[in-house]
Amino acid sequence: MIVIREETFTTLNELKTREDYQKPLTLPVLKDVLLQYYPGCFLGGTIDEKNVLTFHHIEPLRTALISNKKLDTLENGALLGRLEHNIYNLFEQKDIKSAKMLKEFFLYFKETLDYEEQERIRQYVDERVYELGFEIKEEKHIYRLTKQK
Repeated sequence: MIVIREETFTTLNELKTREDYQKPLTLPVLKDVLLQYYPGCFLGGTIDEKNVLTFHHIEPLRTALISNKKLDTLENGALLGRLEHNIYNLFEQKDIKSAKMLKEFFLYFKETLDYEEQERIRQYVDERVYELGFEIKEEKHIYRLTKQK
């Protein structure tokens, strides 16, 4: 189980001072290091056994083939619950405008830890999922994004 720190979190300015900020790291290391600076899911999702924390590439890995950039970096990372990661992927497929807005929010949140904006964005995300014809179903071991009936 992931333990989230209670004390005040540092912002991206401190994270940027790390020597390994732009260096490629393994996904487990990236996730663990980001947890030292951020309190969990960037979209405010509850992290538990049904919604595990994941590392999200802000700039997708598929662009690395074009840009020849290393994207497994702290600079390119956001923390999302599995459900929120799936929602972002849905937006990439069905609502590019919302996906772009979330990408911008992840970068903004890394700089500011603006929890009021996080709450507003989460409300937008939940409404948009429903507008796109999907809903969140709780199953025995996971939350699933499914088509509305």
